[in-house]
Amino acid sequence: NSTGITINVIALTSAENLQKNIQNVLYRITQEAINNAIKHAHSTEITIIVTNHNSYLQLEILDNGIGFDLEQHSRFNGHSLGLMNMNERVKAYNGAFTITSKINKGTTVKVKFPYNNALNKDTVRTNV
Repeated sequence: NSTGITINVIALTSAENLQKNIQNVLYRITQEAINNAIKHAHSTEITIIVTNHNSYLQLEILDNGIGFDLEQHSRFNGHSLGLMNMNERVKAYNGAFTITSKINKGTTVKVKFPYNNALNKDTVRTNV
């Protein structure tokens, strides 16, 4: 069944050289952010951006949904478990997790993993 939501993917790099557990975290974060955008934010468009920087890989998931009050959801309230899980998954692998949201302006989830602990040990990173 189609949701009628447009999903744009802009991949300016590949995650294939990252450790499998980091790839899995990126997948799960993307999955959770898309689910939240559909279920809670009533988004009509979601954009996923993966970029390569000198020392880290960055994943951003942006939606044009209704947004929410970060202060209200920063504490455990029974509804923000998905946000807490995303944060914990990322930090477990020395990544950085940030979320920004504004009422009626949408939400952005941003994840950064430094290359020094995210790459497969046999891999040499090159800029794409």
